[in-house]
Order: sequence, then structure tokens, then C-alpha cells
Amino acid sequence: MEIYLIRHTKVDVPANTCYGQSDVSLADSFEEETNAILKKISSSNNFILYSSPLIRCKSLANKISGSQINLDSRLMELNFGDWELKTWDEIGKVQFDIWHSNFVYNKVPNGESYFELFERVVAFWEEIILKKENFILITHGGVIRALLAYILGLPLENSFRLKIDYGRITKITLSDTFYTIEYIGV
Repeated sequence: MEIYLIRHTKVDVPANTCYGQSDVSLADSFEEETNAILKKISSSNNFILYSSPLIRCKSLANKISGSQINLDSRLMELNFGDWELKTWDEIGKVQFDIWHSNFVYNKVPNGESYFELFERVVAFWEEIILKKENFILITHGGVIRALLAYILGLPLENSFRLKIDYGRITKITLSDTFYTIEYIGV
């Protein structure tokens, strides 16, 4: 079974803006980045495509598959609650430091913890992996890190050591006994 985890392309938001589940615009480089992604993934049409419903993922999913997209809110990025669309300076160092001191379990005000994201992503993964089909997930950096932490048995607090750039493709091959993970640069 082949699985592609693809992070959405670059977004058009001011630097240092917190934008987890906010629908934000894509950067002008969308078409170029999308063409690079399309060259890297298998040309086979035997993939089931799942996408976060946020426009930055759904736009890429539409380019890859057209109309055969399964939108699933469990693939959305971390809900940053009251921090959505604020700059890190507006959030403030004290609030950030409190959250960051245990970001796995601390909730963002009116948002969710990284552990809650992890739980919903793992529930999604366990559900679709039973289908024994090839699939593509168009999603977010936090979701991909959480999935890789789950697959590799990494502590969640170490998952942010994994760099997941915009437009980055992670290919996973699943056999009966183990996973093979490849990173494909775009």
C-alpha cells in the first residue's frame, strides 16, 4: 500500500501569524508548487484522495483529483482558538511560554491541545488504513508530524523536530510487517 502525505503549498499571510484552522489565501506560487508536486507523485489513478476541508488543502486536492475528494475535518490543523490570525507578538510572550511549556497537553485558549489533534488524526488513520488502498492525504504540517510520530512511535514533544515544508511530500509504503518512509522534496 502506498500513502502520500502532502502538506499544502505556501500561504499568503503576514509573517509570524498564527493561522491553524483559519481559511487563509494561497501564495502566488500555488500553480508552480502544484506542478512540482504533480511531477513527484505516482501517475496512477488508483489512489483515494483525502483532504482537510480548509481552502489551502482543498485547492491542491482539486488540482490532483478534480471531483473525487474526500474532505475530512480530522485532517485540519491545530485549532488555535483565540490566537487564530493574531501575530505571535499580539499573543504575547507570557501566554506563549505557558502554552509552549507543555504544548502537547496545554490547550490554546478556546482551541485544542496538540494531543487532541493527535487523537483525531490517529482515529482517522486507523479507520482508513483498514481499507488496504493506496491513498493521498492533503493536509497540514501539524497533522503530518502527528501521523509520523504515531507511525514511528516518537514522543509527541519530539515530533516538531521533523521539518515539514510547504508542498513537502512524505511517501509511506506499508507492507504486512513494516512501514517504509521516504521524503520527497519539491
